[in-house]
Amino acid sequence: RHGLQLWCQHQGCCEQQAVCSGVGATCQQLVSPESEIVEQFPTLPEVDGEFQVVLDKSSGTPLGIDIVYWENNTLLVEGVVGGLVQEWNHKNPRLRIRRGDVVLDVNGVKGDMHRLVDECTKKSLLTMTLRRGPIHSATKVTVGSIP
Repeated sequence: RHGLQLWCQHQGCCEQQAVCSGVGATCQQLVSPESEIVEQFPTLPEVDGEFQVVLDKSSGTPLGIDIVYWENNTLLVEGVVGGLVQEWNHKNPRLRIRRGDVVLDVNGVKGDMHRLVDECTKKSLLTMTLRRGPIHSATKVTVGSIP
């Protein structure tokens, strides 16, 4: 138990107001008090620049992201609230989608914010290209949670 405590301190759980778990010795933090969704901190560095994710929405499971219309006909991720994106993040920590990331392309659709949103709501396989962005809050028009 003492070794786990040292590992947790080394990982910065205490500084991040996170909880260190004995299962897999990982740092965990609540995303928001209302949702009680647990998010794991990746131990490997995240990918910078553009990256691609593939999410299977054919079963109707929600994407689980809040987005807003953004610059240059793109969408900005305002938050991860569960669903397929949370599952993706747990399985792919280096390619996790986080607040501040910019959605550039969904299934080949790009350059039109409204069509990007429409594509995200389809019950199909979604291939999304995102660009890693700084964590900040947008002042654009809110689209809301993508079902």
